Amino acid sequence: MHKHYLSTTHQNILNKTILKSRHRKRTDYRSIREMHGKAVSILDIINNENARIKTEFGRERTNFDKNKSEIDQLKIVQKQTNEQFQNLFNNFTNMQTQMQQIKQSDILTLDSNASMIISYVYPMNAKLSTFQTSGYGYRFSVRLSTTIIQQNEFLSFTVNLLNGDYNNILPFPFPYNIHFILCDQSSKHEDFCYILKPDRHLSALARPTSERNEDISILDFCPMEKLTSKYVQDGKFFLRIFVDFLNSI
Repeated sequence: MHKHYLSTTHQNILNKTILKSRHRKRTDYRSIREMHGKAVSILDIINNENARIKTEFGRERTNFDKNKSEIDQLKIVQKQTNEQFQNLFNNFTNMQTQMQQIKQSDILTLDSNASMIISYVYPMNAKLSTFQTSGYGYRFSVRLSTTIIQQNEFLSFTVNLLNGDYNNILPFPFPYNIHFILCDQSSKHEDFCYILKPDRHLSALARPTSERNEDISILDFCPMEKLTSKYVQDGKFFLRIFVDFLNSI
């Protein structure tokens, strides 16, 4: 083979090419190391962020479970409240119905209107309306009549304690004073009052076991002469009944 001799120029070009190639390789290695370092740093950031997200997710999951439990409890309470409200509404409706029935009946309720207008007829023999001490109270019946005692005439009345719908929740024997008042229709307002005072030993005021208890009779309630001269006007007189709930035996 013949020897090939390069010129100086060719040798310089060859040397520069070799140097550039070596420099390029060193530069590529350095770039790769830098890229690798950046990739490792980015991966660490991603891992740290992922760990943080997992921690926050666990915390939010715990809060969610807690809130869900509280919401479930609130739903139970709301359901119970709705049921209680419905029961109260039903009781209120039933009470309104009962009150309407009471208003439509001929029972005189003392806490609304305790006065009776009575037509005077001689001799008196009048069975008055049944009266009730309140909407859910005691029930009585009253009967007026003319009684002769030692040739003197009196307006008398008879009271009976009746078996009522609410006797099971009322105290017995009946413990309150009952005022029977003849109302003076003149400007003097000199009413005539008789107070029927209860007696624990009086069986007529015990809890009724039948439709009505035995009679309580006041035979000398008011002299007939006094009744006609002072309390009867235009053929009528007023009888007011009042139960004193503030005083009991």
